[in-house]
Amino acid sequence: MNDQYFGTKELYNVVLKATENTKFGTRNLEKGEPVTYFDHIQIATLDERINPVYARGGRGNDPLVIWEDRQQVGFNLTCGVMSDVGFALISNAKVIVKDSGLKLARSEKIELDENGKGTFSKYLPCKDKPVYCFLYDNRLIQKKITPKAIHYEDGIIEFDEQYHDATVIVDYYFDYEDTANIYILEKDRFNGLFELEGRFYRKGEEDGINRTTLFRLPKVRINSNLSLQLGELASPSISTFNIIATPQKTQYSSFSVAEFYNLDRDIE
Repeated sequence: MNDQYFGTKELYNVVLKATENTKFGTRNLEKGEPVTYFDHIQIATLDERINPVYARGGRGNDPLVIWEDRQQVGFNLTCGVMSDVGFALISNAKVIVKDSGLKLARSEKIELDENGKGTFSKYLPCKDKPVYCFLYDNRLIQKKITPKAIHYEDGIIEFDEQYHDATVIVDYYFDYEDTANIYILEKDRFNGLFELEGRFYRKGEEDGINRTTLFRLPKVRINSNLSLQLGELASPSISTFNIIATPQKTQYSSFSVAEFYNLDRDIE
């Protein structure tokens, strides 16, 4: 265990749990069942949002009573690795599992032989979808050409002999027979409520001993917007979860937003 902690640091064991029996993707979650564990946490911030409320005797009078209205706690979590569950949570998407039957688009370059024949490299084109072919030269699409024949059984495509030794780009669909998760961003997003738990270390100022703090947000909602930056020059994507904690009745309070359990020793 690292003994160089000062203040609070090192967030770990963060888990999101279901607050009620619900369906998430293909999973039927029971109340209290873990939905996902957040690993590789880079940065996490927890901010309490307090609004001061003033009671005045009338217009122009000084405040007679001032109190604080605690409505919610914001918890922002940045992870370096995005899992399938994390993608579903951050996008608030509807999840459908497709076992087979997907038709996926693909394009590939095919080198023709001296007779104008070529072979598909990996996948066979669907018979019920169009196949588009283009003559390719000098890194440019030259023109659209029509194949003389496509042998769907053995993946051979034939062109007129005038295109011998040419390079063609073939655009087609193929049958994907493995399982895929489909994430659908609808107008009405997934609005499930969760419970979030986690731990962090704290270090005593006097004795320098590491101790564990458990924290619990009894009712939270994921309030994130999906933002992906893709491309050759783009930095690796990270996932940021904006989590809003709202009041919930618990064992210790009828209006609990967040609870912290400062243990007297390091339980790890």
